[in-house]
Amino acid sequence: MDKSKVRRADLVFSLCLMIMAVYFFVKSAALFINPFGREFEKINAEELKIGLMEWYKSPGLLPMVLSIIIFILAVILWNVARRDGAAFDFLTRSNLTIFLKNRELKVAVIVVGYLLIYIYGMIPVCRRHLNLFPRFQGFPFMIATFGYLALFMITFNKKSVKAILTSILIAVLAAGAITYGFGNLALIPLP
Repeated sequence: MDKSKVRRADLVFSLCLMIMAVYFFVKSAALFINPFGREFEKINAEELKIGLMEWYKSPGLLPMVLSIIIFILAVILWNVARRDGAAFDFLTRSNLTIFLKNRELKVAVIVVGYLLIYIYGMIPVCRRHLNLFPRFQGFPFMIATFGYLALFMITFNKKSVKAILTSILIAVLAAGAITYGFGNLALIPLP
């Protein structure tokens, strides 16, 4: 690969890293003030004072330190890319058209979209409406995981009846294995 293309990619990647580092810094700073995500009206001044005085015990300390390190490294990468002549001159209408018609971009958008639907849609809805077995708290997670895996495999597999049925069977087995493995064997609380 051409060095100028690599430096252009470094420029874009460092910008993305800086944005993510700032986002995670803000989120981790909120953990110093309110580590349990309670409503601010329910936090008294004494709890807030103790939380700030014992900052070294906060769950937000490690993410904050890591976000600062990532930001510094992103700035260094940005400077190296700019020093080697990288610029945003590749952002032309024709290049953007080619990029938007790229098959890999469409696949990436579908994958990220399905993942967001799974995290912010399927899991909360299943947790709210399908919590049918009080002794088996992993049931809503298992149903949401099955739906996500089946949708994912059917989308990217052949559209024959055999392929769809195989995808559904694999999704059932995988969702059951994931739920049992994490929830029962590893004793990890499932969302």
